Amino acid sequence: DSITEGTQPELTSALKAKGFSTVVINGKSSRRLSSGATNLDGISVLAADKAQWSDAKNIIIELGTNNGVTAVNIDKVIAILKGAPAQVSWVNIGVDNTKRKGSPIPADQYNAVLQANSSKGYSVIDWATAVKQHPDYIDPNPTTGLGVHPFTATGKPGFANTVANGVAGSSTDNANTQNL
Repeated sequence: DSITEGTQPELTSALKAKGFSTVVINGKSSRRLSSGATNLDGISVLAADKAQWSDAKNIIIELGTNNGVTAVNIDKVIAILKGAPAQVSWVNIGVDNTKRKGSPIPADQYNAVLQANSSKGYSVIDWATAVKQHPDYIDPNPTTGLGVHPFTATGKPGFANTVANGVAGSSTDNANTQNL
């Protein structure tokens, strides 16, 4: 989603610093964990892009901030990834609802679903705890930050390093990675 899209240079740099030789990122603002006919439907994009990630050693999923975190949707993702040789990591949701304009994001609920389903074939990268420990990671402007965007001087590298450290810690082969 927009978090991945907005931190692409920092993610690429942090992953390469951890030894990942090839980094491909497919992030799109407002992408959600859903199926459908648009490039905002993350499950459909994952399926459509299978040729691009089918030989990846690592796949990082950062979807859920824009809704759709259900066991059913996670099962759809796992079904698409079935047979892929990749280590799969899923970034959980970090939010500061005090910096949001509008409805709060139920991050604890979504993160519980992500954690409860991780036995289906992925590790969880804990961005939520990083945000709680470093509230400065989240853009304080409720219009631009939306309580979730790590678009600050400390937030972009904080997000990128959390992801890179999380995937490097769970990976045995840092040859290449795909980020959705």
